[in-house]
Amino acid sequence: MHKLKSHFPRIGARIVKSAFAVGLCLFIYQLFGRDDIPFFLVIAALQGLQPYQREVKEVAVRNVIGTLIGAGCSLLILIIEIFVLRPMGASDFWFSFFITIGVAVALYSAVVLGHGESAYFSAVVYLCIIMVHLDNQSPFGYVFQRLFETLCGIGIGMAVNEIHVPRRKVKDTLFVAALDDVLHSESSILPEYSKVELNRLLDDGVRLSVITQHSSASFWQAAGTIRFKMPVILLDGAVMYNPEEKRYLSKKELTHGEAVRIMKVLDDPELGLLQSAIIDNSVLVFHQHIPEHLRAVNEDMRLTPYRNYLNLPFPDNLNPVYIFCMGTEEKLDEACETLRVHGIYDQYKIMRYSFQKHPGLGYLRIFSKDADRQKMLEELRHVCGMEKLLTFGNNPDMYDVCVRAAEGESILKAIKDKAEPFIWW
Repeated sequence: MHKLKSHFPRIGARIVKSAFAVGLCLFIYQLFGRDDIPFFLVIAALQGLQPYQREVKEVAVRNVIGTLIGAGCSLLILIIEIFVLRPMGASDFWFSFFITIGVAVALYSAVVLGHGESAYFSAVVYLCIIMVHLDNQSPFGYVFQRLFETLCGIGIGMAVNEIHVPRRKVKDTLFVAALDDVLHSESSILPEYSKVELNRLLDDGVRLSVITQHSSASFWQAAGTIRFKMPVILLDGAVMYNPEEKRYLSKKELTHGEAVRIMKVLDDPELGLLQSAIIDNSVLVFHQHIPEHLRAVNEDMRLTPYRNYLNLPFPDNLNPVYIFCMGTEEKLDEACETLRVHGIYDQYKIMRYSFQKHPGLGYLRIFSKDADRQKMLEELRHVCGMEKLLTFGNNPDMYDVCVRAAEGESILKAIKDKAEPFIWW
């Protein structure tokens, strides 16, 4: 049974702007003494509002073309209805038939004219005009009026979309957010509002990166469609990855000999052991034995397109980025103790996690000691060519700006306050 969430996200700027645009349309109608309903004006104004500034002109052009096509098709059908069907005393069937044909004509016209992306809006405009038209109105005057209102509405939406509180841009600082601490929801997927705001910051030129324990595969599942332009730090400091170029810029690997020794110590038929290596910017995961009780977990991991699983021995000429050891929590306790007995636990960086979807099961990631967050952060700053570095997380001892993990939206406010302060601050 699904539980209803009690969390109410904050009211974003797009909601406020949408309400303002509607109110502005109503005010304009009253200002000019109109007594009818500003339906077309309001709908078009809402269509002109977009979450990303770079999409506004594209959507506006699409809507204008769709409006012209829809208006033209509706005028054609109204002329047929008024000057052909009515004088002939045609039945309602024929009216419905031509209205239906008109929808197809509107959609097809958009495609033929090379504006298939405008097809939906052309059909909407066409149906709105056809369905709302009154018998005693001139088709030419009515269609022209609706066309004018729709175009004005698009203009109002674009104008409202341009309204912003004046802020200055900080260009000499690289901002790094701890993704695992503050940017994820309960399901490790970024909330939609956070994605929109982060993309807006990135589009505005904010130098923003993240540091996370996620691999590149799970990183993209968590980050979704965020348009990162700066390299990011993955696997808790083990690799640096460039999302734009889909390329690994740095990696801290275990030597082959170290991996062989660790694998021998962990050899247990009840544990699933995998070694992950990066070859030509592709992640290859080598494994040979997966216990039956871990098969479901392994199948879940294999679903991602960002990792390639090979049921083969690890090649002698490769160095793994990390060793992955999964099993029951009890078996992992035993594995950790075995690593301590052999003097391995303190020689390497070992991270332990639990599988949220599989209670009672967990995994270890074993990295080289060189896989250090702070060292990789400094390397990131150097690669990005930035003078200053400012980090955000929920641990005041590790990050420059402390943000509570329970308040995912606080990270956005913290980044905006530092990266885009008001011009009077």
